Amino acid sequence: KFGAGDMRSVRKTVGSAAILSLIVSAIMTVISMVGMRWLLHFMNTPDNIFDDAYRYIMVICAGIFAQVLYNLLASILRALGNSKTPLYFLILAAVLNIILDLVFIIVFHMGAAGAAYATVIAQGISGVLCLVLRLTKEDWKLDGTLVKIQFGIGFPMAFQYSITAIGAMMMQSSLNILGSVAIAGFTAASKIEQLVTQAYVALGTTMATYCA
Repeated sequence: KFGAGDMRSVRKTVGSAAILSLIVSAIMTVISMVGMRWLLHFMNTPDNIFDDAYRYIMVICAGIFAQVLYNLLASILRALGNSKTPLYFLILAAVLNIILDLVFIIVFHMGAAGAAYATVIAQGISGVLCLVLRLTKEDWKLDGTLVKIQFGIGFPMAFQYSITAIGAMMMQSSLNILGSVAIAGFTAASKIEQLVTQAYVALGTTMATYCA
């Protein structure tokens, strides 16, 4: 719609996306928080780290709204040609996350839950900072045609990511059988691998956005 110069439809599309995001976020939050204890047992989470894992993931699940807020608004800004603002706020979120990690874990001794709170707060602040779009009252209505288009684009993307996530959960379930020491080692190595390959991930995301 932006490429077509149809700004009224742009606002309607954003409003529709926001409403759908609220609905999907609420559903995901409820389902994940209700079923999380069963899921952790199903994934063979070791007993000595179960409570920490449960506290951490419950905070993350409760903060789904904050994650969706940033990702939705950052994507909208990028679609409107503003790729710098989301990047600046993402950098701010990363720095803020690190600072809050140290404060919550070292100063307040909140453990794994503190790390989760730091992540959610940092994402929430970045999302609020991205909130620069001006919508009218008429834009906050679901349009059947727009909803169909957005689900048509969104579901295949969600399915693609879910396959990767399900694969990761299967691998994590097998790893959990080996105990907490193996889990800690694998997690540390994964973080290093992510840093090494981050340039390629960023390049892929950039090219996908550019082609779109």
